Amino acid sequence: MPDAHRFALSALLVLGSAVLAGLAVAVSTPRYAGARIPAAGELPWPPGAAAAERRPPFVLLYVDSHCAHCSRAAILVDSVAAARGLRAVIVTRDTPEDASAYRARLALRRPLVLDSSAALLHALGTRSVPTLVLFHADGARQLVVGLTSEARYRDTLAGFER
Repeated sequence: MPDAHRFALSALLVLGSAVLAGLAVAVSTPRYAGARIPAAGELPWPPGAAAAERRPPFVLLYVDSHCAHCSRAAILVDSVAAARGLRAVIVTRDTPEDASAYRARLALRRPLVLDSSAALLHALGTRSVPTLVLFHADGARQLVVGLTSEARYRDTLAGFER
């Protein structure tokens, strides 16, 4: 095979891989995934979730106190929400004692809402934590499952319009 053909084939493989990688990221982290996430008013909210805090636009973060990624996400969401004046609800399936200790240990300003049955987490269509959902004012919903990087969370929250 001539060198020019080899080069063209290599370039196509690299380009194709880059396109597929970009497509995988776009599919796995959709900008608006409202078709999969119920509207805020349709979710099975636990009793501790204040109605005023869960009126769009707001940020919902579902965490577990035994998850290191959740702790990083909770601190980040709490600080960005406080700095930008965003409404944010942090929800956990933990016991009241664990949730209280977790909130104190991380010095969170937002209260933790207890979802003992995990009904809210299941309604979001995921079983993974941390799960971040942005409920936009126009009714759109944005879902980010997992914490791949703090920069990605910051960028996602920075793009969130109050």
